Amino acid sequence: MKTLAKVLGLLSLVLFSIGVISKYYHIAGANLMQVVGLFLFGLGFAPLFLRIKLAEETRRDAKISHAFLLGSSILMIFSAQLRVLEFPSGSIK
Repeated sequence: MKTLAKVLGLLSLVLFSIGVISKYYHIAGANLMQVVGLFLFGLGFAPLFLRIKLAEETRRDAKISHAFLLGSSILMIFSAQLRVLEFPSGSIK
């Protein structure tokens, strides 16, 4: 399961990075690469990483903090997706 987490993390990082570079050079498909990279990170890597960390951890307060961290990171990732897609509600002003 750790290797799957590493592969998903690396794949999401590569897709998002290529998407950012492609968007800078106005190459078609850049938004799609960014969204897929963030989606893989938010719904693939982050929950899997939390599951691995919770299996290793024995203290209750550490488990709660890991779960809170996952929830907040997923919300930040989806907020970043709204910014990438340039939705009006993507940023708080």
